[in-house]
Amino acid sequence: MNDIYKVAIHYEDVCGQVAYDPNTKTITVVLDDAQKRREVEEYLSQVHIIPVAQNTLRDFKPVIVNPSESVESFKLAMSYLWQHTEVMVDWSRPPDWRRNSG
Repeated sequence: MNDIYKVAIHYEDVCGQVAYDPNTKTITVVLDDAQKRREVEEYLSQVHIIPVAQNTLRDFKPVIVNPSESVESFKLAMSYLWQHTEVMVDWSRPPDWRRNSG
């Protein structure tokens, strides 16, 4: 069974993907910009305090997030990736969209 959760990412014209394996709790970054790949890997290897909306969009609570803890933690950390690395998450695209578009 393939439980790996993948999302497409890009930095400028360089496309890639980030995969999270909940069985091994590992994160794999594929991006052909070595510097940005390292930045993403570093960001995802750290614990973060992320404001999470509660009852309304004005009601936030700081939550401690370890990106490799669960799929939900991974998704939450990915939602703040741009702010830390300037690498965009392409939530609406399949992770291998570039490979299929040629």
